[in-house]
Amino acid sequence: MATKTIDLTTYNVVTKQHKRNKETDQIELVDVDVEMDPKVLLYELIKSPGIFKNGAELVEAIVIARSIRDAGDSIQLPEKDLAVVKKALDYFIAKKHDPANGSVALGGDNYDELIMRIYS
Repeated sequence: MATKTIDLTTYNVVTKQHKRNKETDQIELVDVDVEMDPKVLLYELIKSPGIFKNGAELVEAIVIARSIRDAGDSIQLPEKDLAVVKKALDYFIAKKHDPANGSVALGGDNYDELIMRIYS
């Protein structure tokens, strides 16, 4: 069975955040360098509710999520396990982006690198 090596090293993204300027006491939009940890991101995304249709699928996903969380700088996933990871990411990528109602699609600067590591 074929496997894929996934790079799990952290990566940095520059994102915009609201910060209070202490001198002017105004809130400003500033660039902030944020470190993203693919192990934590994948662990949380894979075991999110609503993705898998039954307990057996969820247990399989949790086992894969834990193996990713506990891995070193990379992990080799068999095609079957990679399909589970992709199913979870596809669920969030396809979500309607509606932050006002708590629905946020997976993508943008914070997740582009993670998506590239899984799908390329």
